[in-house]
Amino acid sequence: MCRSRQLLDKEAFGRYLKERYQSQLDWCDEKAIRNQRLCAQLGLIGTSALTPVILVSHFLEPVWWLAALALVSAVAILLITGTWEHGNISGEEHWLSYRSTCESLRFEFYIYQVGTKLYRDTPDKDARFVERAEKILSRERGAWREGRKSGSATVSNCSTTGRVAR
Repeated sequence: MCRSRQLLDKEAFGRYLKERYQSQLDWCDEKAIRNQRLCAQLGLIGTSALTPVILVSHFLEPVWWLAALALVSAVAILLITGTWEHGNISGEEHWLSYRSTCESLRFEFYIYQVGTKLYRDTPDKDARFVERAEKILSRERGAWREGRKSGSATVSNCSTTGRVAR
């Protein structure tokens, strides 16, 4: 990769933006949207699992009502707990992690374009941008590796597609 003391030519920078930066940004954005929708769908499934409880309690005779209510309630609670755990813990963490990476990459590009002091005071602002964008992506890669070592399935990573330069 480039070093800050080397000047990055415009053609190489354009390739980086197109092939690396934009592809990772799009991938993270897609994953964030997909995980957000998954969280919403699982919440809807969990909530709609209570509908049979209401229907069963209305149509059964009083003798069977309590047993049926207990059975259907237990099933509904298991469904809600399962979707809550999957949808709101790991799914939400994935969603937030992907969204955070995506927004960090976008913000970095905005301050690069505007030419804030961070970029104005450097001889090669293109190389500086590449270094900072790669630092954002490497943080995700590091979090993913740590999650794999600890066995956590909830750590997400925008770099798990193999598109990351090693």
